[in-house]
Amino acid sequence: MMGEGQLFLIDVINILPDGVDCYIQAPSLEDSVIISLLSTTKYEYYKSLKLQGVTKEILMNHGSKYAIEEYFQSIEIRFNDKLLFEAYDGVEIGVISKNLELPQWFINKYVKEGMCNFKRMVALKMRVSSCYARFLPSSRSLVSYKK
Repeated sequence: MMGEGQLFLIDVINILPDGVDCYIQAPSLEDSVIISLLSTTKYEYYKSLKLQGVTKEILMNHGSKYAIEEYFQSIEIRFNDKLLFEAYDGVEIGVISKNLELPQWFINKYVKEGMCNFKRMVALKMRVSSCYARFLPSSRSLVSYKK
């Protein structure tokens, strides 16, 4: 059974547009499938991959079977150099950008269930200024907070 951190990361990846750049800092990651997808970057501690088509599917499918997010010290997902998502400490804390339009199923699952809070929502478009999610390390249960 998938943990909430796994499911949250997969759902975030699922709502991202194709062609986003994913920067991962995971010094202890030894998963050969994920490592084979990563490329070096100009940033010393980050590896990257472009999330599109097959690469996106591989990451979501592999992430659903293995808790790869626990190895992510940090992850940044950008599109046209705009930050869409960032998370830290095994995806225990994540922030979704206001530049990402959230589908209704995501809002129903994470907002209406109280797992994610918005600082501000614009009517009809459901754009957000930020969505903060935090997992408690001891229980791995998802709680939310606002800054």
